[in-house]
Amino acid sequence: MLPTTPTPTRRRHKTRTRWRLAAPLVALALLLVPTARADDAANPLDRNGPGGNPAQQAAAPEWVVPGARITDAFMFASGPKEVRPNQAPGTAGTGFTQYDIVAVTPDGVVIQARSYMAYEPGRPVELSGTHIALTDHATGGGLWMQPTVIAATQPTDSDPNATITKEPIEINGETYEAIHFVNKSGNTTIRRVYDIRTGIRLAESNLTEDAQNRNHESAQYAGYRVAQLPWIGTEFTEQIQGLNKLIYEGAMVFVSPPTPGIERMPDMEMDFEAEFAFAVASPQLIAVNLTFDIDMPEGPNQTNERQEPICPGQRMGLYIHPDVLIRLEDGQVLDEDPTIGYRIVVTDVYQVQGVTLVEITEQGRGNSYHNKATYDASVGLQVAAEWTQPAMSQRIESQLERVE
Repeated sequence: MLPTTPTPTRRRHKTRTRWRLAAPLVALALLLVPTARADDAANPLDRNGPGGNPAQQAAAPEWVVPGARITDAFMFASGPKEVRPNQAPGTAGTGFTQYDIVAVTPDGVVIQARSYMAYEPGRPVELSGTHIALTDHATGGGLWMQPTVIAATQPTDSDPNATITKEPIEINGETYEAIHFVNKSGNTTIRRVYDIRTGIRLAESNLTEDAQNRNHESAQYAGYRVAQLPWIGTEFTEQIQGLNKLIYEGAMVFVSPPTPGIERMPDMEMDFEAEFAFAVASPQLIAVNLTFDIDMPEGPNQTNERQEPICPGQRMGLYIHPDVLIRLEDGQVLDEDPTIGYRIVVTDVYQVQGVTLVEITEQGRGNSYHNKATYDASVGLQVAAEWTQPAMSQRIESQLERVE
């Protein structure tokens, strides 16, 4: 059950003279993070819920809707099989990956993957990486299979390096009828498991080992929900679709925290510019060419380029529809994820020169990660942001100004 929306106790009005965007390298990716909508959809893997429709011939399973979120628990371990004195034990880690379905378009399904690492035992997980892509309807880039395809797939063990079986799998006390694909190539074994009724991927693992070393990565289904955010299902306005590009520029400052008994390292500052060039625009999706130029304090400058989709329904994205922003209230809880504990809250509503600005904050449990973004309610664009990740043992500050 999601938290109820509290009644705001007050609306703050501030006078500010400058709008800024603060976004470090990782936070720029967070500008393109998807969102979710009302928690009114049944879990497609709920054993007590409505049955699936294996005969459905739609391009994607019926549960693939904007706002749907699949959570996987992951682990990885790498190192020697046997640890001896004076031998490095290798690396290991655990966390979650969440796959948000941002939009379902005629061209494909836009999915945002967000990874959350447990950097220290007992500490809350923190966002460690994001990726957004336009995937195919039939498989979601491997996140699901069509139930009709599963039904038509026959078990086989004729090739010992590529086997298919249909047998139950138990996950967190629940038993699912599943199809298992196991492929072996050299020292590597890849295993993928899908729920027969819905097609959701239940498990995936990649194991590589030889006589001395072992590398194992695995993920396991941890939940499905349709989260609550009010801008799911909205569209870009004609004004936004008509833009050619957006440019933000400024500086990033990496601030190392003080350590008792050790002299604090000096701050490191880098100037940079981020350009979002609009390639293709529609009400549901805009394809952008993102160029990120970094003025390194030492050594040659760096330029990063990539293509990404942006959608109106993204979580803490570059854009929120003005009709939604103008209705938000200070103190309003928009969503809380039950698995990782992240909350999205309206933390301020104020005005600058007659323009209403809305500040929205995504925050983790305790003194964990937070991402704060401010939007111009008249056009819907993000005009300011702030990003902090304590577990990385540094605070990243930046101040950018939109110049075009």
